[in-house]
Amino acid sequence: MPDGGAVAVTTMVDMRVSRRHIILAAVLASALYAGAAAFVWQYARPRLPTLAAATPTLDQAIALVVAAAGDNAAVAVSGLVPSSSCQHTFLAKGSRYTRTADLYTDPGQENTVVDSIATALPAAEHPVRSGDRSAGRESLTADLGDGIELQVVPVGTGWLAATAIADCRTSGQAQPAPATDTAALTAPVTGLLSDLGAALAGFHTDAVPCQNGRIITLDAISQPTSTDNLPTRLAAFLPAGVRRFSSSSNRLAWRDQNTSTIVASSDDGTQITIQRTTTC
Repeated sequence: MPDGGAVAVTTMVDMRVSRRHIILAAVLASALYAGAAAFVWQYARPRLPTLAAATPTLDQAIALVVAAAGDNAAVAVSGLVPSSSCQHTFLAKGSRYTRTADLYTDPGQENTVVDSIATALPAAEHPVRSGDRSAGRESLTADLGDGIELQVVPVGTGWLAATAIADCRTSGQAQPAPATDTAALTAPVTGLLSDLGAALAGFHTDAVPCQNGRIITLDAISQPTSTDNLPTRLAAFLPAGVRRFSSSSNRLAWRDQNTSTIVASSDDGTQITIQRTTTC
């Protein structure tokens, strides 16, 4: 006759072994699932194009705008920045990136600047004008390909903004900024502020590569000071032979060969801003 106790022990052992098998199988299934999910995420998920792939086109567009404007405007370029968030799917999220050149010309000459940019753009980029030309409010758009476009729009009287815009992109890895001789760039700005009885508080630089080097804008701001009547106060200190652009705002912009300077009041009227740009 079989021993009842031995049967019970054997049954309990079998149950423990079965539970271990079940647990082991569950662990293996979880590992396989996690591995499969990681594989899908890494290799099969929707991907956005990178900012690095668009950067040369964005830079070339802004360099073209600055060259096309020529002596007809004082210019300042800004950095490459994310302007808005975007996504193609919940797995593909990124940002739209922009780089801008501000163009300051005489009131009534905005269309001349727009015309020069439109003429410089290749026909394959389909430059299209729109807006009220007779009122100097004409805009320009162009398709630069690969989801990148150029927009030139009036911001104010005598002031245009040319913006190169990339479609939804991932940021990727930022490229280090090229070394810049900041002492040589800041010296003229420090001198202008001194002429106005002000002192430099801070600055940063933005650069765009161009055919013969780089377009570099030094963007500076003064310590708190009087910003009253800047054009009149600066008039006596302008270098001989510069081209000065008139403005009804508290702003003075001028060109001296390949250098542009824009001096204005900060938005709150307590500091002086200076943008000084050297072009190719």
